[in-house]
Amino acid sequence: MLFLVSKNRPAHYSAEGVLNFSGLIAAGLAKCGHEQLEVHARGVGADKSKSRWAIDLTERGKLLVEAWKKGDQKALENALQQNAGLME
Repeated sequence: MLFLVSKNRPAHYSAEGVLNFSGLIAAGLAKCGHEQLEVHARGVGADKSKSRWAIDLTERGKLLVEAWKKGDQKALENALQQNAGLME
């Protein structure tokens, strides 16, 4: 998760790269943005094999990272409990 708050990370990820974040996405700690397509040089059509997605932390994920970095156990517990039943 700390990687997602780093300023030195890729802005977009391949479909295969998005799978690396699936656990965080399923836990509601990260989100996947809209697909970005690479348009062909002639401006006609798009190459689906080169599509990319943005991955960012959700508000819950940001709160968790912030609490962890501060060493604030109570804030960490609150972040983990926020929207905990969302998938039920």
